[in-house]
Amino acid sequence: MADEKRGKPKPVADVPPPGEKTWESPARPPGKRRRLLLALPLIVVGGAYGGYWYVWSLTHERTDDAQTEGHIHAVSSKVSGYVAEVWVRDNQVVAKGEVLVRIRLEDYQARVRLAEAKLAQAEADLKTAEHNVAVLQGTTAAAIAEARAGVRQEEARLEGTRKDADSAQAKLAAAIAAREQAQAQVKAAQADFDYASYNLGRISALREQNQAAEDEAQLAEAQCRAAEAKLSAANESVNLSAAQINAAQNALAAAQAAIVVAEAAIDKQKGKLEDALTGPDQVRVAEARLELARGGVLAARAQLDLARLELGYCTITTPADGVISKRSVEVGQYLQPGQSFLAVVPLDDTWVVANFKETHLRNMRVGQPARLQVDAYPDHLFRGHVESVAAGTGARFSILPPENATGNFVKVVQRVPVKIVLDDGERDPQRPLRPGMNVVVTVDTSERASAAASAP
Repeated sequence: MADEKRGKPKPVADVPPPGEKTWESPARPPGKRRRLLLALPLIVVGGAYGGYWYVWSLTHERTDDAQTEGHIHAVSSKVSGYVAEVWVRDNQVVAKGEVLVRIRLEDYQARVRLAEAKLAQAEADLKTAEHNVAVLQGTTAAAIAEARAGVRQEEARLEGTRKDADSAQAKLAAAIAAREQAQAQVKAAQADFDYASYNLGRISALREQNQAAEDEAQLAEAQCRAAEAKLSAANESVNLSAAQINAAQNALAAAQAAIVVAEAAIDKQKGKLEDALTGPDQVRVAEARLELARGGVLAARAQLDLARLELGYCTITTPADGVISKRSVEVGQYLQPGQSFLAVVPLDDTWVVANFKETHLRNMRVGQPARLQVDAYPDHLFRGHVESVAAGTGARFSILPPENATGNFVKVVQRVPVKIVLDDGERDPQRPLRPGMNVVVTVDTSERASAAASAP
């Protein structure tokens, strides 16, 4: 058996005939196998990372076209003048209300004094106008009442004068009638006297011839003397009537003159009344002057307020807490109204504007969380959220917006500004966000983030 075993030939492998190829794989060298084993974990890790990155990119939008923004308060002068003092330097931290620059005050102080003087003058004019109105209002009513009373008094005097004239006229007529009666009595007495004288002469002649008795002669003489006395009395009556006529004529002339005087006095009093009746017009004119004086006082006060404002504008203060930037003012420089000479930048009120492609806004909503990587602080991550999305693309609000309706149109993906604000507590005084810094923004647009953003 042993011999058989020793003598038994070993099986011989099939050897292909000459020129025929076999399909057996050649043996791998040991170095390549080792490299393959080492690369296999890297391939697995890379595939896992690529898958994770792909899945992550489905719920996140990322852009490096983002910068920090903030309020930049341009400080300018409201009045013109030479700079007297500059109280700040470049990059100095200032608080709201802190003095920045002072303009020379002398000119504006003089304007304030001038405005005060004009106000005092306007107030004096107002007091004068008020006094004039009060005086005119008081004197006008009194003057009207006095003038009306004067007219009534003169009218009553005229009426009395007319009555006196009528009485004088009646007396004159009576005196004339009395004179005519007296003249008639004179004629009758003259006739009686003539007859008595004739009878006395006849009886005397008869008595001398002793043809008449003594008694008849005495009777004829008595009758003659009685007729003479009666004639004298009649003449006296005529003279008295003439005197009465003269007196009545004088009284009538005086009454007529008094009537003329009374009528002239009435006209005079009526003129005074007309003048007094113009008093209300004068009162209205005085009241208009009073209103004008009041307007002058208001204008003077406004001028004084404006002068005081301009004086206050000479001291320029900072409008907010922040840092001084772009300072370009020096002592002695002449400032014009509206001329900006420095800026105040608050560093505690900054935000980020990320310009996302329009294709990234499909699932982006207000309130979604965002991560901010600032180039200035690569070792620190800021957290924020979407506050708002702009109403148009950046190109639309540029100085020269595109005119797609003219020329050859080339479709370009547009970018839309998105405002990102920091969450509460994320601001770091040691890492201030200055306007203009570059930021990489990543917004979580997953359904969970959208639901949390829409929740009240």
